[in-house]
Amino acid sequence: MKVIFVSFQENSDIIGVKYLHAYIISKGYDSSIMLIPNTKTNNIRAAIDYIIQCRPDVLGFSAMSYEFRRARDFANLLRTKLTTVPFFFGGIHATADPESCLTVSDIVVRGEGEETLLELLRILDGSKSGKITQVAGISFRENDRVVNNTVRQPIQNLDALPYPRHLPEYMYVVHQGEILSIKKPVMYRKYGRYRGVFLSVLSSRGCPFSCHYCSNSMLRSLYGKNNLRSRSARFVIDEIINEIHDFGNILYVNFQDDCFMMHPKCCTSLLNLVY
Repeated sequence: MKVIFVSFQENSDIIGVKYLHAYIISKGYDSSIMLIPNTKTNNIRAAIDYIIQCRPDVLGFSAMSYEFRRARDFANLLRTKLTTVPFFFGGIHATADPESCLTVSDIVVRGEGEETLLELLRILDGSKSGKITQVAGISFRENDRVVNNTVRQPIQNLDALPYPRHLPEYMYVVHQGEILSIKKPVMYRKYGRYRGVFLSVLSSRGCPFSCHYCSNSMLRSLYGKNNLRSRSARFVIDEIINEIHDFGNILYVNFQDDCFMMHPKCCTSLLNLVY
């Protein structure tokens, strides 16, 4: 089964999509990522032609709220060409506002997507019995109403997840009407944050606070509890060392945690590593 993830972010620092990509590959699925940094006509045409040529079984769209219109318009165009392929939307916008995504999507994955997406794929390929509409953590339309299934609780053992690669295999960028590998030096320098020398890492997920201006207040309300979880310091350090070894151009490490200082063991271990 072939899954293509589509992102409309302006750079390749899409850690959530990279996590999903790494996870389903580890489970034996064929996965690729397509980054569409701008929606000029030649780029949209090239992206649609390439996706049709790949003949995907599932299309996943990730968009923050400010990217949603681009994602929606692209999905509407693609729907006229791929009438039987399931479209899934995920990410923070889809979690906060599933109804808007269901104007173009068959399924919305709310919250953390790894286990939910894996269950959906296994039902689609027949390796698991059941109905898609019974999967926890999704929203879908039934007649004229939106159905929000029971939320899937966050993954507790983050060490069990494969970490996302800085430059994943099978990640492509749409550039001037061409589909090019993100691993081409000219591409990761152009579309990588700070010319590709910037490694993003997550040592934890969630936040103990519920600030009204932050999406974590929405997630806390979704899960009904504090969803802060941490990876083992050793796993985080191994990820950083491996990525620096494989991509020697890395100069900076950015921790994308919502609240990095709530992971004292990781902070202490990193300080010991540096000094």
